[in-house]
Amino acid sequence: MPETTQRAYTLRLQGQNPENASWREALWKTHETVNRGAKAFGDWLLTLRGGLDHSLADDKGVSGQPPTEEQRKQRRILLALSWLTVESENGAPQEYIVPHDRDEISGTRRNWKTIEALREILKNRGCRDDEIESWCHDCKPSLTSAIRKDAVWVNRSKAFDNAVKSIPYFSREEIWDLLHRFFVSQKKWTFALSSPN
Repeated sequence: MPETTQRAYTLRLQGQNPENASWREALWKTHETVNRGAKAFGDWLLTLRGGLDHSLADDKGVSGQPPTEEQRKQRRILLALSWLTVESENGAPQEYIVPHDRDEISGTRRNWKTIEALREILKNRGCRDDEIESWCHDCKPSLTSAIRKDAVWVNRSKAFDNAVKSIPYFSREEIWDLLHRFFVSQKKWTFALSSPN
């Protein structure tokens, strides 16, 4: 199969006055501003996901029934992957990159400390040791899977915790002011996780 080439296409724009090209600068500044805004919104949305409450794994949701073991496991994995996200190294918040080992010769990152990060997250949320180990068992295959060389694991739970410290009256409950536009509500989110594929 022939190798494909990725291309970006642009419109052929021109100003009303061929002697005046000042519109190009305004267009470029608008483009940059929109992209900075999109990046800021995306970063904030990832951080809000880092604030999802661990108790959602056991929530009864709209059905009123406790989750099955498999449902609980799937919820835990989704929550863990909301707290610890794989992101491009280019643009990832450096202070929240999960610790890792680095190969001395190649400089390649390896042995990401994602399980240790999950333990710390759950401990900070007041979970019992046996519950933490159960979470680690359920989430280990997802949190230790290979990622691209130009990607990093980011601790969005820690980013959220730091945001809570700097924003008055901000809490895990208030994240639903924005997240409900994506998930409707905590109960519906839990129900969606409980539904068969």
